[in-house]
Amino acid sequence: MRARAVFLELEGLLAFQASERLTRLHHLEGMFDVDLSLNALAAALGERVMRVHRN
Repeated sequence: MRARAVFLELEGLLAFQASERLTRLHHLEGMFDVDLSLNALAAALGERVMRVHRN
C-alpha cells in the first residue's frame, strides 16, 4: 500500500489509539494509520487534545 498525505479538520477528531508501532486516528471521515507516537502527536497538538487513558 502506498502512503499518502490526508489533511483533516481537527474538529472531526474523535480519538487516537496506539496500534503496534503506529497510531490509529479515529475521525469523522474514517480511520487512518499515523506513523507517529502518541507522545509526538500530543506534543504537536498541545492543549487542543487531551490524553485520557494510557495502557
